[in-house]
Amino acid sequence: MISWQSKAINVIVRIYGEDSIQEEQIKQVKFKIYPSYGVNGQTFGGGNNAAFCNKQASEIIQGLISDLSSFGLPEKRSKTESGRINISLNQHQSQTQTINVSLIWESVKDELTGKQIKNLKQF
Repeated sequence: MISWQSKAINVIVRIYGEDSIQEEQIKQVKFKIYPSYGVNGQTFGGGNNAAFCNKQASEIIQGLISDLSSFGLPEKRSKTESGRINISLNQHQSQTQTINVSLIWESVKDELTGKQIKNLKQF
């Protein structure tokens, strides 16, 4: 991976969390070198896509800056284990408790419509 990509991904992961769309966009910028070949003393082909990569990377980064300027820092999404929902409760005494509600979720989700499930997952 190119140095600028590694640095950009480090910053993006700190802002958006692991496996974000923004991280994937940076990873999709691929530098390529095209081979050249010669026929009858003339050389054909060759070069690279550096200009395209620079433009693509610049547009992605400008878009991220614009989004952050307009909407502020996003809430980080934490990964849940195998479809479980974890609820974190912060108390005034600087204690954090995590409640696993997967048992409740499994019981209730069979009684809900698809739209209701979607709304709950967004919550």
